[in-house]
Amino acid sequence: MTETLDFKIVFILLLSSNLSWILAKSTDENRAKILNKMKNDFRDIRIKNQYAALYVPPPNSKAGVIFYVPRKPEISRGNVIYPEVDDKNIKHYPQNYAGSTVDTNGTRYWERMKRPENKTIHTEDLLLNLVIPGLFDWYKVNFKVKSVSAVYLYTYFLPCPGCFEIIESFVNRHSGVPLYVGYTQLFGGMREAGDKDKESKTRKRRNDLNIFLKGKNGILLQVDDSGICHQPGVESRLKGISLTFANLMMRCLLLRWTLKVAKPRNSARRDNKAFEEKLKAEAEEEARVNNIKVLYYNIKLLTEIYKKETDILPWEEFLAVDCKKPSTGEIKKVIKMMKNNKAPDPYNVPAEALKVDIETSTQMLYELFGKIWEEEEIPVKWREGDISKLPKKGNLSI
Repeated sequence: MTETLDFKIVFILLLSSNLSWILAKSTDENRAKILNKMKNDFRDIRIKNQYAALYVPPPNSKAGVIFYVPRKPEISRGNVIYPEVDDKNIKHYPQNYAGSTVDTNGTRYWERMKRPENKTIHTEDLLLNLVIPGLFDWYKVNFKVKSVSAVYLYTYFLPCPGCFEIIESFVNRHSGVPLYVGYTQLFGGMREAGDKDKESKTRKRRNDLNIFLKGKNGILLQVDDSGICHQPGVESRLKGISLTFANLMMRCLLLRWTLKVAKPRNSARRDNKAFEEKLKAEAEEEARVNNIKVLYYNIKLLTEIYKKETDILPWEEFLAVDCKKPSTGEIKKVIKMMKNNKAPDPYNVPAEALKVDIETSTQMLYELFGKIWEEEEIPVKWREGDISKLPKKGNLSI
């Protein structure tokens, strides 16, 4: 049991060095699928890549699948909002979706929304403040419910500071309705263009929005052009954690080799060698006294030994290895075994970081190990490491 656990410990630590690879996709796959489809379905309404989409899922709809009511959208360019909002449908917007681009200079809706004249109205403002009230009223009547279950909002660029305030106001007004927000481009909406100060502010706004939505049962996901969704900032944080595991990899690998291979094999070799030497000594003695019967017997045994040494047997006959996927209990035990107050990895992520929330760390690692265990692929980067020279004598200031 101990040897089987040691083998799994080594495997767990080896896989952990590529931890950043696991969360290149969203922790909520079903919501990610919906946001990605919204991005593709409403792409044609865009002007200079600026567009947004709104979707409210029908009651009891299938997870991860969009169901447009009453029909699928057929987008045509030239609309600021699709379907357009007018006097007939502003109080009863008869569908559970909408797409929007910016209202440049407010030429279309500034009077209806009571916005300053000649000022551009953003997509988040149009969808959450103009479309949603009528859509909610229609939704409750059409589906005969008292409230909606969730709202999905996709915007091509990360919401700007003013749009952040619009989202905050919407969530606070509808506290029981979770809002799931997706975006594709982190930079560009505020014309950062390589400005380090602006980029830093944009990243902070993304993190603030992510924290705010999570606190209100919502989520913020980045929808890449490839269709992959992931939570912002996860990959860079996990990269440091993965390197912490990599630092322990070689020591645990050596432990595994010692416990499962080196010691049993060396012990068996010593026993075989001792038996061999005993037979040789007896054979020499029997030859000296001319005891042909015992000499023949010993030579026959020696011949069988040398013959067996040329046979290569399957590894299963030497090692009893449990090849089942590592369990959450084993992963949790590995995390607890990591020593505190040790030098961190190059990304300054100590072992204590994984122990702060051991349940989350265990679940995160369990998903990674299961995937790589099944696909049987180990990244090349696991062979990389840092080497630091430590001077022992002489002028240490050089």
